[in-house]
Amino acid sequence: MPLLLALAAKASGGTVGWAAVGLPQMGALAAQSAGLELSSGIRIDDPGRQWAQVLATVAEAVPVVLVGRLGPVPDRIARRLAAVLRRSGSVLLAAGSWQGAEVRMKVVSATWEGLGGGHGLLRGRRVRVAAAGRGTAAVARYAEMWLPGADGQVTAALPTPKVHVPALPAAKGHVTALPAPHHPPTTLPPTQDPVAAPPATDGPPTPPTEAAESAAADVVAAGSSARRGAQSRRMSSALRVVG
Repeated sequence: MPLLLALAAKASGGTVGWAAVGLPQMGALAAQSAGLELSSGIRIDDPGRQWAQVLATVAEAVPVVLVGRLGPVPDRIARRLAAVLRRSGSVLLAAGSWQGAEVRMKVVSATWEGLGGGHGLLRGRRVRVAAAGRGTAAVARYAEMWLPGADGQVTAALPTPKVHVPALPAAKGHVTALPAPHHPPTTLPPTQDPVAAPPATDGPPTPPTEAAESAAADVVAAGSSARRGAQSRRMSSALRVVG
């Protein structure tokens, strides 16, 4: 509703009047705060079953028409009302989905500012609005605005400034390299041969020890993990290209 009222206030600026059809929930104070002139407005809260005829009649009389959710809009009625709007030059702003709309706008995110840790006053509502439609408006566009701002008006919101954190200066001082510790060479006993191979036997080969089996399993697992990591990186690159 705030976005609908803001659009209606902008569209009705400098015109002779506006009308709201099927919007019983619209408050007079909210409409006035948004910028609508109450003395030049027409309200029809319940248009009944002949709401299409009511809309056509109102569109011939005022330049801006707000309409609520009146149910599904058949193609025949949408084409008829579109012809009336082209002939009269009026603007139709629908609160819900409307068949054949030129542009669709919606609030995709909203945050209130002014509240602290359990205290404070609401100062404004910052929203992000997406607009998409037909033809040149097929590609969605986004804009941030105050709906409303601290002064109660609808204005464009400036981008949030980025905070630059300067890098800390390098520590000054001298680095002294310590000498490596000296270890005396190890001398093996004369009876021990460090390169002697175990005697050959005619029986079956000796199974590897538990430590050897663990080392082999770690190597295989590490190789499989490396391959899975490479595949994941390739898939991520492909997804980025496709996306």
